[in-house]
Amino acid sequence: MPLLLICGPPASGKTQRALEIQKLVKEKLNKESIIINEENLHLIKDDAYKDNTSEKMTRGFLKSNVEKYIQAGQLVIFDSINYIKGYRYELYCLARAAKTTNCQLYLNVPLEICQKNNETRENKFNDNLLIDLYKRMEVPKQKDRWECPYFEVRFQEKTPFEEMIEVLFFAEKTAKDPVATKKEQQNEGNFVHEQEKRVQEILDQILNKQVECIQIGNGSIKFQGTKSTLILKRALSIIELKKLRLEFLNMLRITPVKTLEQTNEAFINFIQAQVERLGQ
Repeated sequence: MPLLLICGPPASGKTQRALEIQKLVKEKLNKESIIINEENLHLIKDDAYKDNTSEKMTRGFLKSNVEKYIQAGQLVIFDSINYIKGYRYELYCLARAAKTTNCQLYLNVPLEICQKNNETRENKFNDNLLIDLYKRMEVPKQKDRWECPYFEVRFQEKTPFEEMIEVLFFAEKTAKDPVATKKEQQNEGNFVHEQEKRVQEILDQILNKQVECIQIGNGSIKFQGTKSTLILKRALSIIELKKLRLEFLNMLRITPVKTLEQTNEAFINFIQAQVERLGQ
């Protein structure tokens, strides 16, 4: 069933919004929903986000629960910080693979208000950790097609319930997209071959540029023919890159893209997501 991804800084009011949406979905649509967050999974936030290892385990645990319930017959409301762009891309891929609709709700709330909200909570963040997570928030951008449909609300603004429900329950399901996509691809006899060629070109550029980019300190690789940027903390081996290539091509069979340009963007975003997930 549909996936509503709520993201925003710690203590920005995400759970309050999630509970509000869950109540309205039941009252107005008579549909069931489940909220997946740290509290409902009995995680202590200070422990769950205290270091990189804990964070990775927390994100993996939350994601596995999203994957589990997205197959069931109810709306999944994923209420967490979800501050990493690559992680949100992985969740988008989950929704696509499950052949269901999805959208994002981003809470744009100042740090001062988050700190004030945090003081009154039982399961709260250490203030230094809260500030650190706040600064690391990678704000969703509408130019990234997989971040859309996307709704942004500021502190005390009304939740756009009707608009989100229209997208999640009454819009044409994005999962049916691949059917049309496959038809287009069949009309282009060499589309799959060209996709594999594009993917290999991206790998070649990474191999040629990554060492130099990391040595000069920023680890940022820009690619010809795309606006996407890949940020690496260490060089990836040929074996690692070939494995990523194979995983991505397998993923394309489940969630194909319509154009070769989208292949470039999707592959770079896929690599970034895997690198961030593994803490590399």
